Amino acid sequence: MRPIYETCRLRPEVLQGELREEEFAARLSWALSPAPSAPAVYADPALFFSRTFATGGLRTLLHDVLGRLSGRDSSAPAIIRLETGFGGGKTHNLIALAHAVSRRVPEDLIARFVSPDRLPNEPVRVAAVVGEDLSPASGIRHEDGVTTWTPWGELAWQLGGLEGYRLVEAEDRGRTVPSAAVWRQLIEDRPVLILLDELAPYLRVLKSSQEYGQMAGAVAPFLKGLLETVASSRRAVCVLTLAEASDAFGQETEELGRALTELVSELKSVSARVERTLTPTAGED
Repeated sequence: MRPIYETCRLRPEVLQGELREEEFAARLSWALSPAPSAPAVYADPALFFSRTFATGGLRTLLHDVLGRLSGRDSSAPAIIRLETGFGGGKTHNLIALAHAVSRRVPEDLIARFVSPDRLPNEPVRVAAVVGEDLSPASGIRHEDGVTTWTPWGELAWQLGGLEGYRLVEAEDRGRTVPSAAVWRQLIEDRPVLILLDELAPYLRVLKSSQEYGQMAGAVAPFLKGLLETVASSRRAVCVLTLAEASDAFGQETEELGRALTELVSELKSVSARVERTLTPTAGED
């Protein structure tokens, strides 16, 4: 057997000392709306897939999500939960999805991960909420002058722009949950990919706030209305990430996990293929 220093070649950025430690903590925004400072390995779809190892979990994720978005696989689950500890590859998988639906990945690269014929032929609307980016006090300010204050306000803005935001503006400003009819109007029967990355930190912020503590009880009803709509649509998918209960924000993770389990149990009474739980990386990976 040959020693590893003969079979493993370090990349130039490692040898030259140019690899930044913060690049190991991937951020979803680097793929969806990359700033000039975003690392190219995450912002460039082709470079990202050329540097990504095709784990079994990622292959399954792409196969299921793209099959449903394209309408070629009606049996694919509408809701997918990615569960592993911090640093287990959840956000990396979400970035892979965002790049895959952009149609900017060369076919020879994407073919290493999923059959290219599962790619949707029409544009896919992508909306993503990252728990650590949410603030009930300062909100998220957008270039068109809109400030969103809640996860549902942010999703509505991403899915429908200013017109979509107007549908939930009163609930967003009042920190109350919109009806499921809003999501039906925003999603309709078009391919929509919704990414919810680590809501547990946001739930912790709410629970520890005297002013916004009551909003913690609104997260589960929000998820219920959203996921019910996604499950009833033919070409919408929601991918959620949850850390392990033993990690930071464990109590909030367990709380969200219980709410999701109860909701999915209700939805499965209508359709057995509602949810799939995936682990992005396994031991052999």
